[in-house]
Amino acid sequence: MELKDLKQATIDFLDNGGDVNAAGEACTYCKGKADPASSDHPDKAIISLKNERETSYAAYISVQNELVAAYNILRNRRALEIGPSKGFRDMNCVEMQKNYKDARFIGNKEKLKAVIDQIKLEFPQKLSEVQ
Repeated sequence: MELKDLKQATIDFLDNGGDVNAAGEACTYCKGKADPASSDHPDKAIISLKNERETSYAAYISVQNELVAAYNILRNRRALEIGPSKGFRDMNCVEMQKNYKDARFIGNKEKLKAVIDQIKLEFPQKLSEVQ
């Protein structure tokens, strides 16, 4: 696949919501097409990478950046969905993580950490590199 298509393909795969997770729970927050040929649940979705020996470091980093960007899009969307009910209005996941690390943040860090952890559980970053 072309690098320009990787981020959207990753989002479509992770957000598919085709079936249930290991605990038998359907993805209630997925917005995908529920395509039976794609991933069942974000908890089960694993992206496996295989690089050729000749792959340049720049190409490798570009692929990694697209994959991380896809996870950030989904996690940011989820943060904006659940954040307001937890007291974090208009704050995406990247901002939540930045605020959590900021010693000057005046909000409830325990509550913020719980929201970040929930989002990471809902969209876990599972990347596997094949030798």
